[in-house]
Formats: sequence, C-alpha cells, structure tokens
Amino acid sequence: MNANVKRTIAGAAAALLAASGVACGPGEPREVAEARRQIEEAWQGGPQLKVLVLTLAADHPGLPEADPLIDEALASPSFEMRREAVATLARWGTPGATDRIRPLLEDGNELVRRAAARALARLGDGSGRELLEKARRTAEGVLDTETCAALAAIGSRVCAEEAERDINSEDGVKVAAAAAALEAAGDDRARLVLRGALKAQHGERRAPVIEALGAIGGAEDVAAILPYARYRENVIAVIRALGRLGGDQAVAKLRTYLTAEDPVGRVEAAGALLRAGVLDDAVRKAIDAAVASDREEVRYRAAEALARAPEGTDVTAWLVRLAGDASAQVRRVAVTALADRGGDGALEGFRAAWQASREAQEGAAYTAALEALRGAARLDGEPARALLAEGLESPNWAHTIQAAFGLLEQQHRAAAAP
Repeated sequence: MNANVKRTIAGAAAALLAASGVACGPGEPREVAEARRQIEEAWQGGPQLKVLVLTLAADHPGLPEADPLIDEALASPSFEMRREAVATLARWGTPGATDRIRPLLEDGNELVRRAAARALARLGDGSGRELLEKARRTAEGVLDTETCAALAAIGSRVCAEEAERDINSEDGVKVAAAAAALEAAGDDRARLVLRGALKAQHGERRAPVIEALGAIGGAEDVAAILPYARYRENVIAVIRALGRLGGDQAVAKLRTYLTAEDPVGRVEAAGALLRAGVLDDAVRKAIDAAVASDREEVRYRAAEALARAPEGTDVTAWLVRLAGDASAQVRRVAVTALADRGGDGALEGFRAAWQASREAQEGAAYTAALEALRGAARLDGEPARALLAEGLESPNWAHTIQAAFGLLEQQHRAAAAP
C-alpha cells in the first residue's frame, strides 16, 4: 500500500478509535496503544492485508489481540484467510488449536482442507490422514515434501514406501524429494534404503541421499559416506553429513578441511564441526576468516553454518556482525538465526539489520527487517522497545504490523512478570 494512503487511513482510524474511547491502559506506554490502533487499522483493510496480519501473528503465539482475529478469519468467506488462520494456529500450537482447526477438514475449498490436515498432523492429530495421503504427490508426480513430513509426523509410511522407488530415479528432483521423505520417516527401513541408494546413485543425484543419511544415520555410516568426498558434486554434502553424524572419525575428517584451499569448503567444515559440538581455536579462526571474507558466497555460507549451530553454542557475536552485512541475503540469514536464538548482545544485530533494511519493499532486505523486529519483540527493556517503536512508524505495512505485534507481546510479558 502507498505510504501516503497508509498515513491517511491511519489518521482516520486513529480518530475513530479515539472517539470510541480507545486509549492507553493504566501505566501503559503510548506506543502500545498506537500498536493496537495499527493492528485495528490493518484489519479494516482488504483481504490481502488481513492475510498479512494473520501471517505475522504466527510469530507471536497466543497474543490476545490476535486470537479473535483468527476466529474471525476461520469463519471468513475468503479461503485465503481461512487457510492462513489454520497455518497460524499450527505455528502457535496453543491449547485447543486442534479443536479449532478440525472443522476445516470439511471446508468447501480443497486447499483449506489440505492446509487443515497438514496443520493437524503438525500438532500430532491424524484426523486428516486420508486427505494427506491423497495429496502426497504434486501435479508433476513428485512426492510433496511438506505433505510427506506431515504424514511421517502421524506415523504414516505411505511416502516412505513410494520413496523406495523414487530414490533410484534418474530425475534429480524426484530423488531429492524421496530422500526428504525417507529422512522424515527416520526409521530403520529408511536408513537401509538410503544406504542402498548411496551406492546406486551418481553425481549430483547422490548429494541429497548423503545429507538424508547424515540426518538419520549412525556412526556406522561415516565410513560408508567418506569415499564420496572425492567427488566435487558430493563433497559439501559429505561435510554436512559428517557434522550431523558426529563421532571421532567424522570430526577427524572434518578437521582436514579446515586448511583446504577452497574457502567455501573451509567454512562448511567449520560449520559442520560446530554442529558436531566442536568449538576450538581452529574452528574460531576459520569462522572469523569467513565472516570477514570479501566474497559474498563465503559470508553467506558462514551465516548458514552459524544458523545450524546447536543451541548453547556461543555464535551470537558472529551473527551480529553478519546481521549488518552489505549483502541483503547474508543479512536475512544471519538476523533470522539471531531472532531464533535471542540472548545477550542480539539487539545490536537486530538494530544493524533494521537500519540496513528498513527502506526495502521486497526481497531479502524486506525479510531481514521483519526478522529484526521479530527478534526485538522477544527481548525486554527500553532499547528493544525503542527499535519496535521505530518499526511502528514505517511506511511499510508489514514492518508496521510486525512492530505492533512485538510491542503488544512485550507489554503482555511485562504485565505477567512478578
């Protein structure tokens, strides 16, 4: 929406709300009342704006101001709103979510029915199993990875069984989808099939097989995977798989890549070692070099590697540096990881990403700004509130809504504190 139009509507909505008695609550900061006004204003917009409100509400589970909007959307004549409300409830996972979603299995729109079935499966409810099994393949005949993951979550092996055939295909897209389905299954049979495909597949088609086996395999798979590191098309997949498998043999092999000539290989190895729980001087040196690299690809790989680091690994300082990177793509990955992790020092990264991205209307920079505001919402204190207040004044609707929800989340958290 045009910024001038947004400001005009904002003025009218604020006047109407003021006339109706909406004001700051007792001891409530003025920007919190403004946040409520902005959400109300956005909800008075068209269906697309309402869908945006629902999408961003998903980042703020259980927020009282968003809950009635979800109820309204579930009963809306707009299938886009019903579908988005279902997705938001699934992200929230709050008590009673399954009871609110289940009636949508009978919705008149097939897309909504499927969304409801996937959402329920994500929450451990198999009520929509039959719908999901019918939708397990795309129009192109490829296993749908999201649907297969949902089916695996409720114990269905239908995708894994069909993946046993697709995993040996000469179609790389089918192989990748089959590998993902087997990874989602994660059982002994899936591991056995992946081990067979490791030998049967070739070149780039083998890479997703290696990564899937790395995700669900055991220490005994390290020796089987190692020989494929000699192939250029497979070396990165091997490095990532070794990081997930862990163990002395995997760590020893990964250390050899820390001195590789290729900086991409070095940072991938450092990231894999982080994932395996190793953070020593050699790993720090490799990551420091990658974060300071003049090659965007290397910095991007560093951000991805840090995003995959396990909880408890102290990677905040590196992510903060990358959150203000000149590349919007690097910023997006880094600030998203920072928002997921939070912690001391994270606010510096959120502010850097916001300042570098706040003017963006689309693309990676636009997303980076949204993620900076999402991260700030999870922090307490005046500096985080000040950043959200800046977002509230943005001419970009998405940033305004995200900041508004963030301010409300902070306020409820403060009110609930002893």
